[in-house]
Amino acid sequence: MKKILFSFLLLLYLQTASLSMTQNKLYRLMSEAQNETAFYAIEYYCANEDPGLTIDSIEAEKLHYSRPCQCSIKAGKVDNDYVAKEILDNCEL
Repeated sequence: MKKILFSFLLLLYLQTASLSMTQNKLYRLMSEAQNETAFYAIEYYCANEDPGLTIDSIEAEKLHYSRPCQCSIKAGKVDNDYVAKEILDNCEL
C-alpha cells in the first residue's frame, strides 16, 4: 500500500512540475520586453503557463496563454514604463 501511495504522489508531483513553461521559453518572452515593468510582469504572470502545443513557436503559443500573460506581453511592446503600467492597469493586473 505504501508503494502505491508513494508512486501516486510521485506521479502527481512530476505531472504538476511539467505543466509549466520551460525556463528558455520564459527567458525568450522576457527578453522581448522593452521596459522593466513588463519584464517583471511577464516573469510573474507567464511562469506557470503551458499552452500544450507540441510545436516550438513562440507566436503560436502566445495565442493560448492566459489573459494576464497576454496583457504582460502586450505591455512589453511599448518603450515607456508609464504606458506599460497603464496597460497592466487596464487589464486589472
